[in-house]
Amino acid sequence: MKLIISPVEYAKITIDNKETRQIWKGLLVYVGISKQDCELLSHSELVSESNLPKDTEINSSCQQNPANPEKILLILSKISNKLQNLQLFHKDWKISASLKDIDWEILLVSNFTLYGKNKKWNKIDFLDSWNFANSKKIYDMLVDKLRQDGVQLQTWEFGAYMEIESKNNWPLNYVLEF
Repeated sequence: MKLIISPVEYAKITIDNKETRQIWKGLLVYVGISKQDCELLSHSELVSESNLPKDTEINSSCQQNPANPEKILLILSKISNKLQNLQLFHKDWKISASLKDIDWEILLVSNFTLYGKNKKWNKIDFLDSWNFANSKKIYDMLVDKLRQDGVQLQTWEFGAYMEIESKNNWPLNYVLEF
């Protein structure tokens, strides 16, 4: 799982040109979920390979190693802890305050393009990104964990047309991989 984290003055998403969700002061977090993250789901939760496009494969290590609930909780807890405690905000002209210190919000957006690659020509492939159904399950698990931990959170809608707008005070962006 890959996260791009940006401290923002505000961020908002307009869904299908109608509904708007926004945060004032907090983190805009893009979450990429790869095929390697399949270990977080048990075989019964995985969308079967026959329902996937022809060129999509379920990672062979996932077929051999079913999900471990303790591992899932550990990874989601690490992500939640990092998002709440990373010192990403300015305090007295230093980057020394965390989301927890100042009680701000997170806008969490799933983004399959974080695993895009360009090996040749000018076309980007997303073969390392995981399929829609399984990515949504992991994203939903992360949302549930953050809410359980008391994080003020806004989310996006899978499969809807969205426009994202944000204002950063400083050019600060962080990439975390789990």
